[in-house]
Amino acid sequence: MAVSRPLFIVRADAERPLASMFDRGIVHAAPPLAGATTLRFARELVACLGGQVLDTRHEPLEAAIEQNDSTIVIVSVPEPRTAAWLSDVGEPLVRSSSVPILFVPEVEGASP
Repeated sequence: MAVSRPLFIVRADAERPLASMFDRGIVHAAPPLAGATTLRFARELVACLGGQVLDTRHEPLEAAIEQNDSTIVIVSVPEPRTAAWLSDVGEPLVRSSSVPILFVPEVEGASP
């Protein structure tokens, strides 16, 4: 899963209508990522579509999705990506997420 620009994943069997996909987004960043670039990107994108973004960058992801009734999860991806991130965060999320996922590259050391 090479990500040098945002990557959007939507399941064919999505439970919610696609029209409401950006209603309630959450942002996630697995340590050591700060997720500042991803949070900024998410806020700008979702604002254009009339939705809201919640900053849940360092909360447990599954709980954040459920507690906030999220319609999309926007995830920071290390750039360059690492095998540890891919096996611990990326692949499990793709396999298990019930909501669409937008992966956003987070360049290490990028200013907030």
